[in-house]
Amino acid sequence: MVQSVLDGRSLSNVRADPHKFTFTGLVTCGHCSCAMTAEIKKGRYIYYHCTGHRRKCEEPYVRQEAIEAQFEASLRRLHLDTEIFDLIPRALKESHGSEKRDKEQAGARLRSEADRLQQRIDTLYVDRLDGRGTLEFHDRMAKLWREERARCLRDLEALSGANDGFVDDGIALLDFARAMHSGFAQRPLAQKRTALKLLVSNPSWADGKLSVEFKQPFAMLEEIAPV
Repeated sequence: MVQSVLDGRSLSNVRADPHKFTFTGLVTCGHCSCAMTAEIKKGRYIYYHCTGHRRKCEEPYVRQEAIEAQFEASLRRLHLDTEIFDLIPRALKESHGSEKRDKEQAGARLRSEADRLQQRIDTLYVDRLDGRGTLEFHDRMAKLWREERARCLRDLEALSGANDGFVDDGIALLDFARAMHSGFAQRPLAQKRTALKLLVSNPSWADGKLSVEFKQPFAMLEEIAPV
């Protein structure tokens, strides 16, 4: 999903199924929590209404353009001016720099511990060849130190496998979120659906109003955005 969102060209080239509507499966009725379904009127106008599966619902039909306009207004709550937004990458990179240094230090400790255990195993093998100590002692200690060394190597591999690019991907996604409101109605159907699945949580429609909550970390943008 991250890659598809960041690759705007691939989203733009997706052909929308003519029978698949933008908000189908995304918006529920705020009165009864049933799904909102869509249908075409007069061959061109798309209207949404509550399915009324649980009970008869009095929420009137609503044009798709009305829902789009309110989604655009909601997404505008994520907008930050560039001057403010630029503080986020700086803070994230500073935090990640500190975390990266901690990771490097932890890796050095694990490598040192693995080397120390290997030296112990080698020394134990020489002692065994020279007849120092009992066979039972040698086998028991060798097994213990090999297990400890294997654990060190596993932890070291986990540290080495961490992806340092996630900070840049995260910044790109936050930047995508803060700009999504611009021209929302004109964006391709596939891009709108993908963006809403990524950004919002359980949007609902009732009494002509859209209720939207944002998922984390995008809700952070709303919290720091100027009123």
